[in-house]
Amino acid sequence: AATDPITMLFSGNLGFDAAATAGVDNGDIILSARSDVFGRNANIFASDPVGGSITIDDAQITSSLLASASNRVSITTSDGAVSLADGLEAYGDIDGFDIDIQGDTYLQANGTVENGESRGGSIVLFALDGSTLALNGGLTAFAEATQQAGTTSRGGVIQVQSIGGTIDVVGPAGLYANASSAAAGANSDAFGGQVVISAEDGGLLRFQDELVAQAIGFAPGSAGASGTGGEIRAYVQTGGTLTVGDRILFQALGYGADNSGSGNGGDGTGGSAQLASYGGTITVGGDVVFRADGEAGDGLNGGNGGTGLGGESQIYANAGSIAIAGQTDIRSNGNGGIGASGGFARGGSSSIIGDGTGSISLVGAFVQSDGIGGDGTSSAGSGGDAQGGLVQGVT
Repeated sequence: AATDPITMLFSGNLGFDAAATAGVDNGDIILSARSDVFGRNANIFASDPVGGSITIDDAQITSSLLASASNRVSITTSDGAVSLADGLEAYGDIDGFDIDIQGDTYLQANGTVENGESRGGSIVLFALDGSTLALNGGLTAFAEATQQAGTTSRGGVIQVQSIGGTIDVVGPAGLYANASSAAAGANSDAFGGQVVISAEDGGLLRFQDELVAQAIGFAPGSAGASGTGGEIRAYVQTGGTLTVGDRILFQALGYGADNSGSGNGGDGTGGSAQLASYGGTITVGGDVVFRADGEAGDGLNGGNGGTGLGGESQIYANAGSIAIAGQTDIRSNGNGGIGASGGFARGGSSSIIGDGTGSISLVGAFVQSDGIGGDGTSSAGSGGDAQGGLVQGVT
């Protein structure tokens, strides 16, 4: 009847194979209860008096899933993890309704291959306006570039953002937006993706265990491809609260590949890692470790070492507060590669800055932005030049 609530229960295995000519999965699973869905855009019925819910129990889902309900989206497990192998978008009514995941949460966005570039997909987790997203078995999310021969690779995007709501992750959290090219050719450069973690507009984002995020650009192979780190940002603003029960580890590293031919090693350029308060509260129960190093590849057969450039590591507060109970260790080093002539290196920028009305409380800190030139192996060559970077501490 039109006045009866609608509940959808799904368990078991569900998925679509990719189209025969496609290089990546392109099947979508769309579950809707009392909401209109156009393509992948959900329009939940406003102030729905009937209500609709979706419950997913003990499921292994191999295609991209969109779940939209006017009342509640509930994902539970009684015997192992719920596996979402190609990503999840879940929407509930924003007026206090919740998404509750009892088992392990594993999300993967495989992305696409277009115009000679492999791109990771997108994973977005939002809690808006009084709603709660509870991940009671931890969170593992991969938005990594699909490895394809002869293509540049670029990591995807992961967003975990509480904007007026609550996100509570009970177990360890690992967010990975890395890139690694499969081929060794000239088009095999790798660029790390982006990870954004935020609590805004009075929202609460709580990681009860450790928080690990990576946006690494790793260029393997043996033809001197370049690797560039991506971006990792964790911040609060407009009264948001971010708490981490154990350590934070952010890695935005760039690794250049060695060159086994006569060419030079690949360049390595660090990305950026930041923890910032623009008006809110951040508390960390363990250590904070940032790495935004650039590690160049070596010229193994007469070529020169690649260039290593450090990126940026920063802890910053211009309003609100940041309190770290463990040790703080942030580095943005540049390391040149080894070769007939060593590669150039320059340190990046590593800083801890309390500005305006912001406050930062630390137990101890190690801050480094070194540049270390590569060794020269030829009598006709030389060691690589190097420049130190910027180290800044202002509170």
